[in-house]
Amino acid sequence: KSCCFSIEKPIVSDIQTRSAVISWKLHGSKKCNHTKSPVTFELAISNSGKNGNYKNLYIGDGVTFTLLDLQPSMAYFVRITTIRGSAHRTVSELVSFTTPGCEPDPPPAPKLINRSKSSLNLQWKGSNDNGSKINGFLLEWDEGKGEDFKSCYMGTMKQYKILKLNASTKYSFRIAAKNNFGLSDFSEIAVFHTSGTMPPTPLPPKLKEAGICYLSLEWCAPTNTSPNDSLTYVLEMEEEGSGLGFKPKYNGEDLSCTIRNLQRSTTYKFRIFAYTLEGRSNPSGEVKYTTCPDKPGSPKKPYIKGKIYAHRVKIGWEPPQDNGGTYISSYSLEVSENSDVNSWKIIYNGTTKEFLYDHLQPGNTYKLRVFCTSPIGQSQPSDILTTQTPNLSPASCHLPPLNGAAKTRENNIKCDNPPTNGNLEAFANVKKAEGNQDDKRRHPGSKVRCTVSKLISEESSFWLKANSLSLAPKLQHVNSNTCEVKWESLEPPIVYNLQIITDKGTDLIYKGPNTSFSFSKFVTNSHYRFKVCAGRQYHTSDGIQELWGPYSPSTLFSTHKQHPGPGKGSEGKGGNRFALVAILCAVVIQYFLIN
Repeated sequence: KSCCFSIEKPIVSDIQTRSAVISWKLHGSKKCNHTKSPVTFELAISNSGKNGNYKNLYIGDGVTFTLLDLQPSMAYFVRITTIRGSAHRTVSELVSFTTPGCEPDPPPAPKLINRSKSSLNLQWKGSNDNGSKINGFLLEWDEGKGEDFKSCYMGTMKQYKILKLNASTKYSFRIAAKNNFGLSDFSEIAVFHTSGTMPPTPLPPKLKEAGICYLSLEWCAPTNTSPNDSLTYVLEMEEEGSGLGFKPKYNGEDLSCTIRNLQRSTTYKFRIFAYTLEGRSNPSGEVKYTTCPDKPGSPKKPYIKGKIYAHRVKIGWEPPQDNGGTYISSYSLEVSENSDVNSWKIIYNGTTKEFLYDHLQPGNTYKLRVFCTSPIGQSQPSDILTTQTPNLSPASCHLPPLNGAAKTRENNIKCDNPPTNGNLEAFANVKKAEGNQDDKRRHPGSKVRCTVSKLISEESSFWLKANSLSLAPKLQHVNSNTCEVKWESLEPPIVYNLQIITDKGTDLIYKGPNTSFSFSKFVTNSHYRFKVCAGRQYHTSDGIQELWGPYSPSTLFSTHKQHPGPGKGSEGKGGNRFALVAILCAVVIQYFLIN
């Protein structure tokens, strides 16, 4: 809808090969109220004729606009549309102009048609002539020296073959187009190589660094290669034992590479190829490299093996599910007493997976945990095992008789009622007597003579534990002069005394924790008896003390021999043989003497 204003024909000025300036003016009637409304201008341009497609390049309230990115030697048509409000539009007259021509656009880079060891055959295409027909091309090269470019060809042809080149050499080229306005800019640089030989076989890659989940490798360029060769490398890897074959892990010009996301403590095989434009080299020798192991995982929570006693408990544990990819060198068992979780003490370190924890206090709580160690490091501790030793209830006690005369600071107590199961752990109470009164003592007894020493306090209490063996030792005749003595085993820790009884008296021949002993100092035609007793060792202020049970029944061993009858023993046979030999010798001697 037209209104009471008009716009003059646009004016084109400063026309260049790729730009032009467009300006316009607006005229309106003072009698029209619309002249007070804001005005917007649209600038549209077409390069396909007066009635061609127009493209809006500017919308705004200005009256000047610079057209850019125009094509040289091209005819353009321009119009201006005035917009006042939503219903009033006015279109100006068309104005046309033509940009002047210029030198051609830069042509595309030349392409390689074929090559040999001494020649390169190149081809290229023309570019926009920008209003003047292209009448020639200029081809330049660096002569294979990588220095300044020099003219190689000038003419109208779009193909040229360069001769007398060096083998396996890199050459760089660029080209420009020419018309009546002048020479265009040069194309991008193209690089080509003359033919050569296949690259030599490279050396195997070397290990630079190994980690838990990665391997860093490095390698060298093949020897006897031309300095002009453009080398690239392909590194291949195979997990040993996977059966999947080699897979490429790196492709590039660098001489090192890090392969990540590998499995820990795993062996991988590697080889490398060298590539040039001539092809691929033979593979290098295969090498094997192994990723590092990791720290082991935590062992499982320790557990109780067997029964919990008042003074000892056997602790067991299992190895960790994750050993970190290497062997476990040792286990360490820690304890925390009286719920003090911040204070841990190592009570065992070794390779076995169990430990007898003794010298405990009855009715006490113990917290235990275990950790393991490998050549790589130490694991985190396991979950905590909490255990409590049972309280000991006093046995029924009576006054034992005094066994022997009491010394100044020492009393001998005789214990009655031996246990039937071979073990006894009972409570004893000793009270120091006043004046000439007798000492009062309590102990259920096991017919074991025990000595209470250094009675300093008015009343002393302690635990006694004795052991007895109910069966006689067993004998096994190993050979003519050796006998193996074996006896029953009691719950450790136990010490055994083995005695031998002969006509000369009784002697102690073994003392220790073993349940067998080999004896070989026998005398022919003698009788021997063996008996054994069990005891325990305990610590006092004076050092290690021992508490022994009664001796077992004895077993007889005899070294008497039975004499063989006449003509049957081995000595008779030997004597007959000797007599026969002596007679023969006498006959032979007599024969020679007579002759």
